[in-house]
Amino acid sequence: MIDTVAIKITFPDFEVLKPELFSPALIIKTAKDIPTNFDYKKLWQKYTQNATDENGQTTKLTAYRRFEDGNLNYHLHAEASIPNMIFGNNLQEPGNTDFEPAVALLHKRLSNMGIETTKEIIKKAQITKVHFGKNIPLPNPKTSRDAIIELQKGDLGKSFDVDHREYKNTGEALYFYTTPRNLIFYDKVKDLQKPKNKSADKEKTGQEKDFIAYGLLKGKEILRFEIRLVGQVSVNRFISKATKEKVEKINFETVFNQELCKKVILYSWKDIIGKPANQLAFKLAVSPEDALNALIEREREQKESVHTLNRVLISFGLYQLINKFGIQYVRNKLETVWSEKTCGTRLDKKIRESAISLQDIPNATIISFIDESLQEFERYTLNY
Repeated sequence: MIDTVAIKITFPDFEVLKPELFSPALIIKTAKDIPTNFDYKKLWQKYTQNATDENGQTTKLTAYRRFEDGNLNYHLHAEASIPNMIFGNNLQEPGNTDFEPAVALLHKRLSNMGIETTKEIIKKAQITKVHFGKNIPLPNPKTSRDAIIELQKGDLGKSFDVDHREYKNTGEALYFYTTPRNLIFYDKVKDLQKPKNKSADKEKTGQEKDFIAYGLLKGKEILRFEIRLVGQVSVNRFISKATKEKVEKINFETVFNQELCKKVILYSWKDIIGKPANQLAFKLAVSPEDALNALIEREREQKESVHTLNRVLISFGLYQLINKFGIQYVRNKLETVWSEKTCGTRLDKKIRESAISLQDIPNATIISFIDESLQEFERYTLNY
């Protein structure tokens, strides 16, 4: 479901009633106020205001002044967590019927922060940042740590342009980073117990702290999957891919949609489990005998030759290594001896062939459960 969003409103679609609440004071000027021969580069200015209410819910306002097309333009970015704003926590997942209340609450918050605009403008405001999240409650005895240990064997490869990949907190969080897009899996219950500087979710509300203090989440295992998109161009491009529809300047009203959220999350999930190396990594850890039997059965109908025998042996070895140690470990190990080309193009080809040969072996139980939960995409609600 939708979590954090940042919308952009351009002046004169907003009015600043209390400029002193910003740092520095957000005083709207026009091009007529610019002295002759002024250095236009110095006209760029950033203004900030963060406000946290009594429940610990934070709204961040950032305004930018730019000299564009002969005019001084002001763009206001407003960022807030939608479920925190509506429910007081982000365990509860918003649905389509929560859109109007969300708009009303955001309109009220902007007003309290000295910004006057209309609800219609908020609805049509462009999205510059959005987090999609899905809570996946796990059945006993499965834990979030079980899921993350399995998932950390995978990799998103060069096509994802991974800048940084981190596995930390003793199996409590797994991050896949790029500049415009982050994919995160983490233990939601344990994350709520962590201090702000060590948690995946930096915005904890008073209600969420009460969940922990009163033991309302005791015994619950919730795996959180988030896709965090940053930058207006990146948001539009990624949602276009996920929905298979050209998207330009997507607005708040369009992105606040349960079906769109499902498409984005499933697209990201399929991107992970669809990669051949990950298919080997995430398979059920069957015995060597069962793996060998599956491979032989697959090749039985093929004409017996050294090639089918080689394919069986290569596939068997790749499955055993990748399923146990993970693709990143195996690739790094091989690259200490062979070239990147050999461990790239040629290895990838062998991995693709192995994934096809072993397609009859099912996924690990926890991976299958996550897949089924995401396909069903039921809203998570709190019962306490």
